[in-house]
Amino acid sequence: MHNTRLLVWVLILVGVLGGAVAAVLYLTQHELPPATERVVGAATRGNLPGELAEPAGVAVDPSGNSYAVDTGNQRIQRFDVEGRLIDVWGGPGADRNQFREPLRIELAPDGTLWVADTGNDRLQHFDSRGGYLGELGSLGSQPGQFAGPIGMAFDKSGEMWVADSRNNRLQQFGPQGNVLKILERADQVPFREPWGVAVDSLGNLYVANTGAHQVLKLTPEGELLKKWGLPGKGEGEFRHPTDVLVTSEGSVLVVDSGNNRIQKFTQQGDFEAEWGQTGIAPGQFQKPQQIAEGPGDRILVADSGNHRIQVLRIRRPNQLFAPSPQALPTRPEVPGPEEIPTVQVTPAPEGSPTGEGSPAPSSAGSPAPGTSPSPAGASPSPAVSPTPSEHGVIPPPQDASPEPSPEPSAARF
Repeated sequence: MHNTRLLVWVLILVGVLGGAVAAVLYLTQHELPPATERVVGAATRGNLPGELAEPAGVAVDPSGNSYAVDTGNQRIQRFDVEGRLIDVWGGPGADRNQFREPLRIELAPDGTLWVADTGNDRLQHFDSRGGYLGELGSLGSQPGQFAGPIGMAFDKSGEMWVADSRNNRLQQFGPQGNVLKILERADQVPFREPWGVAVDSLGNLYVANTGAHQVLKLTPEGELLKKWGLPGKGEGEFRHPTDVLVTSEGSVLVVDSGNNRIQKFTQQGDFEAEWGQTGIAPGQFQKPQQIAEGPGDRILVADSGNHRIQVLRIRRPNQLFAPSPQALPTRPEVPGPEEIPTVQVTPAPEGSPTGEGSPAPSSAGSPAPGTSPSPAGASPSPAVSPTPSEHGVIPPPQDASPEPSPEPSAARF
């Protein structure tokens, strides 16, 4: 009898150990969601230094300092690697070093910063401390002009691609601000309010074709290499993707803003993983916008509806444990997109000052040879005010889904 009981306990112990070994093997072969290392910004929407209001953009320098586009406060804030405030610049307006609904920020290869001053239909150029260097663009549809510029990306030659959202095109600029190329479609697939653009090591482009709920991969000449995404909530489906990032390891991360998550793909569009869900806890999102890669396996996300920047640390397949997420202060529930007040914006006057030393847009009447011509009348004339939306600059995207979504569009700021 004693031997029988001992045998039973031995079998139970073997089963438990076997299950544990199986779990370890499974976890070490499958990707784990990233851990929230810290949150940049205060716990609630605010306008004091260090507080954020609907931040839509984020960039990271090689030292780990982060730059937050504090959209609701029309300014840029810089934080150190521990999330402590370093400095603040900007303010509402149309003059140099002022903003109207800025939505994105990008670090150039030379360490300077470009800000998509979306409401003023221009890009502004700064040094790392906020010193004004110049600007590029004005409202219009000619080469070098914009209608709601949003995403930016640099290729290995230092040339900049810009998602000219309301003109439904991409523009490529040289170091002097000259227009090199204009793309209005990828083969027969048109751009529909593109918000995000990224470039891989081979120079291929990845476009968050926001109005069509899809991601496009194309050559710099506009040849379509891959298209993926349908309207929906499943794996590989999107609801208004707002940004795309090609990581240093070659993975493609897409901000699926309407579904409050990040999706991870191979460069061929094969689904690999997803992170996040709707909420205010660490690792949860409300209308996430730009995504950026930082040093030390860190990914930063502009968690706009939660008025914060989340710093996520990637966990490798062989890392069973990661640092516990930093606890967030208790705060009220974040209102849904339909409850966030609309920001009414006065259009910038025609001929707003641009400042000396600004890189001049190309004066050529057409794009460089081999590029697609800009469509006549593709955007309103400079005298026409952009249609206001929740952030005052981007009109509601045309519904590309076969069935209307019952929830508000995540692309409507």
